Amino acid sequence: MTQAGRSMNGSPNDLSLWEETLPVLADAERPVVDLASLPAGWDADDPPQEEPEPQASPEEIIALAQQQAERVVGQAQAQADEIRRATRDAVVQAVAEEQVRALQQAIELVTEDLQHQFHQEMQRIEVEASKLCVDLAERIIRRKIDKDDSIVLETVRTGLAKLNGVKGVTVRVNPQCVEAINQGRSDLAGEVPSATSIQITPEDSISPGGATIHSTTGDIDLQIETQLDRLKKAAFAVLADVESQQSQEDIS
Repeated sequence: MTQAGRSMNGSPNDLSLWEETLPVLADAERPVVDLASLPAGWDADDPPQEEPEPQASPEEIIALAQQQAERVVGQAQAQADEIRRATRDAVVQAVAEEQVRALQQAIELVTEDLQHQFHQEMQRIEVEASKLCVDLAERIIRRKIDKDDSIVLETVRTGLAKLNGVKGVTVRVNPQCVEAINQGRSDLAGEVPSATSIQITPEDSISPGGATIHSTTGDIDLQIETQLDRLKKAAFAVLADVESQQSQEDIS
């Protein structure tokens, strides 16, 4: 160890030497500043100046602006898509509701048309059924007439019973029925006054079983065709009444 070292570690008498050494050591730890690199007019007492923030380059500014523009465009596009979806949903719902209304109207029209067609078909069936019934009745009557000659006699008796106060009566029947009328003349005479004469005349235009009666008070048509026609009219009148009642019930 040197003498100086021994003196610093030694007695308090060497304190002055220690105090002289400390400033030298402190100066040795300070950084060496190149005065030539300092700006002109620099003063050691001036406060330290902050370094200016680095400025962005034009390329960086353009890139940042593009990013912001893309972000704004993306947000606008998202809002536009949302508006389009909402509009599309509203349009779809409106179209669906309109289709439902149109379908309901179509169903109502079809139902009314079907009901009308049904009523028309029922009327046609009723008319055809009535005609069929009359045709069957005519066939049954004609078959019975062919087998029973007494039918024409009953027909003429019914007609004579409607006459009052006549002096002469002419009965026209089919030639096939003349014999049956002559056989029952006594029965026919009981239907008219005793002073009334009855003349039987054959007529080819009159079908078997029918007859016509002519008198001074009027004529009576008792032909089979006439009676069947009356039956048809009566049946159709009944059908018309039934249809009228049904129409009133539908309206109410």
